[in-house]
Amino acid sequence: MKKISLDWLKRRRYHFLIWAIFMAYETMVIGFAYKNFTNPLVYVAHYAVNIALFYVNAIWFLPWALEAKQYRFLKLFIGFPILLYAYIWISYVVDWSLVELQITTIKEIKMTNKFVLQAIWRFVYFTGFSTGYYLVNRYINERNKAAEKEKEALIRRHEAEAALSTAQNAFLKAQINPHFLFNSLDFVYHSIDNDSERAAEAILLLSRMMRYAVKSDETHDFIYLEDEIEQVENLLYLHQLRKTEELPVQLICAFEVRTVKFIPLVLLTLVENVLKHGDLSNEMDEAAVMVYIDKGTLHIETDNMAGLNQFGESSHIGLANIRKRLEFAYGPVSFEHQLLKNGRFIVHLAIPLESLTVHDQPKAFSANNDRQLSHEGVGLREIVG
Repeated sequence: MKKISLDWLKRRRYHFLIWAIFMAYETMVIGFAYKNFTNPLVYVAHYAVNIALFYVNAIWFLPWALEAKQYRFLKLFIGFPILLYAYIWISYVVDWSLVELQITTIKEIKMTNKFVLQAIWRFVYFTGFSTGYYLVNRYINERNKAAEKEKEALIRRHEAEAALSTAQNAFLKAQINPHFLFNSLDFVYHSIDNDSERAAEAILLLSRMMRYAVKSDETHDFIYLEDEIEQVENLLYLHQLRKTEELPVQLICAFEVRTVKFIPLVLLTLVENVLKHGDLSNEMDEAAVMVYIDKGTLHIETDNMAGLNQFGESSHIGLANIRKRLEFAYGPVSFEHQLLKNGRFIVHLAIPLESLTVHDQPKAFSANNDRQLSHEGVGLREIVG
């Protein structure tokens, strides 16, 4: 109870302060003007009535009369005379009580025209201030309500945008072209009788890649680049198994990129784009996939001879999907692709490390981790740790 009282007083402290200043001002002005100061209880009684009128008008009467759309003018037309009549009689009763109790120096109080006119003047005076207070307070409340509604609308819009972005991100991840899966399954089907050992190896690698793709949705959208690099190695090896020839692709990964956390299926999709849309028919025109850190920035680059279908819409859709996923995760990023005059197609991604999520305790790697793949003999040219 005490806490409630203190909170109530704290919220209204400015009201008390303003009324105290106002009463002191009026008392001093009138007292010095007429050279007459009376009993303090007289001031207390009169100001109690006037302050009551102020808040009754601002908090009860005006909201009742104006905030309902129906019968506003009728309520004002009837309500104000009633309020004035009540104020005059209450003022008269207060003055009569002060006379009867001999608190004031006035010997007799009567309901004269002078008394009524003085009461009307004070009524107009205080209801004028009260109406101004009501209008200002109403304006502030309406503005706060509008701001609150705008804030709620903004929150709902952000929530909707976040939900849309999440759904869009999931959709974009699901758009990763399944052609390699179909081709690999077709290869496995036709290799069962001819080369069961290679087919079994292909099935094993394919199952690892499918498991990785599923697992990437369970890691809160961030994985170690080491894990994705391993899947890129599997992807390249599977292509070698299917083609039964050397694959002119270099995968160059700096040692320090392995512990960087990144959104999944970006590097894998870029490599898939090289394999699907690039021209890998000439061993002398090697493709390169490079992942490295330079000046506090993670760089991912692909460089390959452009195939005829690398100019098609599907290639650019895949790159556009990657850009959208990157912007969803990191905001605006540097992601460029261009066709050079010599026929090579370059893709370059650069993101500052401070924008990435980096694991606090990096994985432990030794110099021996900078190794070539165990299946390098099939034709994968170079993998540098």
